[in-house]
Amino acid sequence: MMKKLPSNKKSIFLFLLLFIFASLQFLTILNSKWPYVSDSLFYKHNYYQFQGDTYEEARARVLKNHPIPWKDKVQQNIFNSEETYLIVYKTFTKRPLYPFMATLLTSIGISEHFSFVIPIFVAFMGIILFNFYLCKTRFNKFIATISTLMLVSFAPFLWWATFFMTDTIGAFFWMLQIFLIFLYLTKNKNIYLKLFLVSLIISFLNREQSMLMAPLILTLIFLLKTRNSAKTFITLNTNLLKVTITAAVIFMFFIILLNQQTVWGNIIYIQNQYNLNDANFTFFETFLFYVSSVINAHSVFISNLIRSPIQILVLGVGLFGMAKTINLKIEKIEDKIVLDFIMISSAFASYLSIFLVPDFAYRFFTPLIISLIYFTLKYSITYFSQDIELLLKPRSKTIE
Repeated sequence: MMKKLPSNKKSIFLFLLLFIFASLQFLTILNSKWPYVSDSLFYKHNYYQFQGDTYEEARARVLKNHPIPWKDKVQQNIFNSEETYLIVYKTFTKRPLYPFMATLLTSIGISEHFSFVIPIFVAFMGIILFNFYLCKTRFNKFIATISTLMLVSFAPFLWWATFFMTDTIGAFFWMLQIFLIFLYLTKNKNIYLKLFLVSLIISFLNREQSMLMAPLILTLIFLLKTRNSAKTFITLNTNLLKVTITAAVIFMFFIILLNQQTVWGNIIYIQNQYNLNDANFTFFETFLFYVSSVINAHSVFISNLIRSPIQILVLGVGLFGMAKTINLKIEKIEDKIVLDFIMISSAFASYLSIFLVPDFAYRFFTPLIISLIYFTLKYSITYFSQDIELLLKPRSKTIE
């Protein structure tokens, strides 16, 4: 126990430094921009209703308190048309977690503004913490620090994390869930399965993102099935899959019961420029629109990832690292290999969101970015390991 204490103190000290750095980054970006987008105002609307306002009173307060001069015709239509406003509002009634947390914070005396800042800041720091822990577990404190610094310095992540939206909270739940998956698979304790289920249920109140946990676990099962000595892990993954599918089916039942928009209905909604138009489309026309939207989303996503040499390096080496890990011949499944496979599965499942929401939004891909950084560092270490050992090796003194 005494030997571990200095190491733990170092980890805590490093994370405190990262906490300060990440906090400064977060606050700098937050204070440099207007943190509201159209989504934010519907969370504000729900927040006002949680405080006792009627629908009409909440809408009036939103329009009065945030008279943003929207330049985009789609945004203008959303806030100027009562019919469109109601359609969009209904989409956000199934995401009550963020405005409810803001309401609780306001009830204990915190200002309205900070009631919306605190949940996304806590979620942001939670993402940083889980990233640090997983990388420290897989590599060491130094690599965990580098990984976290790379994530916090990644401009698109910071930019989207500081809007008053549910996306940062969604990314937090995603990281929490892969953390619990890792603990359940490596420690084989039912408490982690139960916590995973609780996390899923709460995250569905935030947004639909956790539906992608099912393909994540299926991908993980596929990766493990191709390896020897993985029967125990596959059994545990099957338990995770049952829990995930059960939670997802219940969530979908409530979506249908509450007459919420389906994925296909959302595509038609986007095709009509968010209700700016009111056209009827054939199935084939909508399908062609969907395909072109997916292609365009890929184009925008890739163009965002190759804006600088560092980002090109992370994309290239990260993808190479994932492919290399998939092709590894492994005789025995160890904890670190399980984590590698979880990170690959996380990246793939996160990527699938581009097919569910073909109207590109960078903010959906935080888990993919984290995995790319993870494998970039893993294979950079592997490639330069001999050089690092030579560099750190004490040189023998020569007698002149």
